[in-house]
Amino acid sequence: MIWHQIIDNWKQDYQDLDQDSEDKEEISEYWELRFKRYEEIIRSIEIFLNKPKWNLISNKELANPTESDYLIVTVLQFMEMTPEINIFIPILRRNPLGLHLLDFFLINHPNTYFMKVCDYLKQLLNKELFTLTLEFDEEELPETHDLFRVNMWLETLFELMIEKDLYDEEWLLKGIHYYQPKIRRIALQGLKKNREKWNEKVLGELEALTKLEKNRKNSNLLRFLLDPEAEAEKERKFLKVENPVIKKSSADRKLLDTYITGAHQHDLSVIDVLIRKGSLLQLVRDKDHELDRHAIAVTLENGYLLGYIPRIDNRVLANLLENNDILYAIMTSEDIYEADPRITIMLRQRGERPPQKEKISSKNIVQFPQSKISKK
Repeated sequence: MIWHQIIDNWKQDYQDLDQDSEDKEEISEYWELRFKRYEEIIRSIEIFLNKPKWNLISNKELANPTESDYLIVTVLQFMEMTPEINIFIPILRRNPLGLHLLDFFLINHPNTYFMKVCDYLKQLLNKELFTLTLEFDEEELPETHDLFRVNMWLETLFELMIEKDLYDEEWLLKGIHYYQPKIRRIALQGLKKNREKWNEKVLGELEALTKLEKNRKNSNLLRFLLDPEAEAEKERKFLKVENPVIKKSSADRKLLDTYITGAHQHDLSVIDVLIRKGSLLQLVRDKDHELDRHAIAVTLENGYLLGYIPRIDNRVLANLLENNDILYAIMTSEDIYEADPRITIMLRQRGERPPQKEKISSKNIVQFPQSKISKK
């Protein structure tokens, strides 16, 4: 755990050091000493852990677990061990739907464990779960609820099918009849992405769900799945994105919450699996817009047009973009099919330090030396 803590925090340590002093040479010199100490600690730990006995001890712990799930999977990650899923049976008996095990199986090693997790859940989960009365509100369960962990495993399983191009039709058909609307929607998106793999049973299941589904987002998605030509007639347009923002930064500032207008006019069927809550979207000045000279388009990284910032919000943002400020948006709605998908506008802080005041020099003024970081 000390090894993990050092690896995770040494960069933050340097950033803190950088903020405390403006003397670059001094920072470099001091950091070399500090990083050398980090390396010595890490090397000592790795020598200690790189012994054959730890594999044996890890296997004994898997056979008769006494430590926490978190510590066990952390050690397996460090040792680069991916045991067969049946080796985990003693741990799974103790905690059948442990969230740390979920991360290990489906987040860290999806290609190794995907099919095995499908089989495991098939044996574990009661079939009656998929006959519960459908709910239509988007309320999240508290972590203390009995179904919370079931929902986390199913949600992760279906999202993995979309992200990794994995496909298990039996599970997706189970998912579209699950009581929770968000999980039904992710399962529907998984079917949509793999339309060419459907067997004759899928259309009948979708038509049966249409008669029961009252969640608006899911109904829109179902309508497209049963009539893909209707969505394909909508507009597909690309704009040029000069400097796409790929990753959020902790230094970025929130400017305002707003929404995307006109999204329903564009063909979202080809990109909706790429957009979810938390996705980064690009903001582009559309100076050729016929009706709004301050128009700001909301696009994907590749420039695919999703819609526009509403006029009530776009004038100031347009001035910022024309001043070469870097803006981007974060999706705050659950999905793009909402009537007015909500987003948060972010401002990327400029990388340079603010200009320093000129130092006054005069024969009658003695300059005080800059403070130095103690090297003790």
